[in-house]
Amino acid sequence: GAEVNQANNDNETLLHWAAIRGHSKVVELLLQQEDIKVNATDKTTGSTPLHIAAGNSHLNIVELLVKHKQIHLNATDKYGRTPLHIAAQNGHLEVAELLLKNGANINQSIITSIISQGGVCGNEKKALQIFSIVIDNIKNSAATNIDLDKMLNIVVKSLAGKMRITGERNKKMTSTFIDKLKEHDVNLDIAFLKAVKNRESKEAKILLDNGANPFCIDQDGNNALMIASTYVKSRVTDAKFILDSVKNNLEKEQLEKLVNAQNNRGETAIMMAVKSDKINSNIFDTLLSMGADLTIADKYGKTASDYAKEEKSNTTYIKTICERAILQSDSLKREYDQDSTSSDSRDGNGRGSKKLKTLPTPKRTADEPECETPPEKKQKIITHNNSTPTPTPTPDTRSAALGGSAEKRI
Repeated sequence: GAEVNQANNDNETLLHWAAIRGHSKVVELLLQQEDIKVNATDKTTGSTPLHIAAGNSHLNIVELLVKHKQIHLNATDKYGRTPLHIAAQNGHLEVAELLLKNGANINQSIITSIISQGGVCGNEKKALQIFSIVIDNIKNSAATNIDLDKMLNIVVKSLAGKMRITGERNKKMTSTFIDKLKEHDVNLDIAFLKAVKNRESKEAKILLDNGANPFCIDQDGNNALMIASTYVKSRVTDAKFILDSVKNNLEKEQLEKLVNAQNNRGETAIMMAVKSDKINSNIFDTLLSMGADLTIADKYGKTASDYAKEEKSNTTYIKTICERAILQSDSLKREYDQDSTSSDSRDGNGRGSKKLKTLPTPKRTADEPECETPPEKKQKIITHNNSTPTPTPTPDTRSAALGGSAEKRI
């Protein structure tokens, strides 16, 4: 037994040397010895013979080693790398597949190695091949220790860490990896909202750019804009990054629907930002540029300007929000008047009448003059040719006026 496990000053055994040199016959003979230390580690890197064989792509030796009853398939070296990690890092496809089929564990560091193989080393094709083997093994193995949704999270985090890889090369590699996961029906929407909630702006952008639905909502009806708009002030950069990412992925009409969507409490993104006392000039201006409507009321009948007046810590934004709300209300009134005139004209010619828009009336209180509409600009009740006053909208009618959205509840 002592001779079989004889080692040099670096604690490299005969089995290590046979694995390094690729002598499969010697390895086979050594493994037949009862006292063989199949998991012996060297002093330099803490590698086992399996690490050595995997790193040198000696497939026959790897096959012999994994069959040994005492083998530690997921043993780690001094750097935390398993034999699968070493195989993936070096792009050894067949070795990686063999290790996976025999139960090798998959973790984030292994995926990071595969991403690095494609991004840093520039071998996207080989990296994708290894990645495909990993994904297919997860899908087909009941004994795997990881699911595909968790894998998506690992992949996105790894890709986000490699965003320094420039331009189209990074985009192509990212989409290729995520497309492979999408073949197995991973849920990009859940991952997207989770990234937004965790303030992982780069990860959120990757998911959004690769197919996550920007209209997806959580159990409270909150979409990504609502969640990002309530970030603490120290994370404004992340919030702005997410808002801009959403903005760049939608056309104007769809963007307006999203920014004015209401959650289960009837709140919009800009309303939530105001209520949380985390409103910031960049966030405020970005939401307005998306078409945020300050006249929308929540289930309690309050608008963003109402909540702004209750928050006294930022008088500049109280004034700005109220002024914007007044301007939006006046604009809606003019639009209403034009529709009414046009409709009356068509009715006189015997044509069908045009359906008029509901005119929202922002709630304001008389005891706060800084937000009060000037007398000459106050809204009047608009009547049609049948003299029926236009009803003041409720949150529900206001929501209906926005039109349907592609909301997907998660």
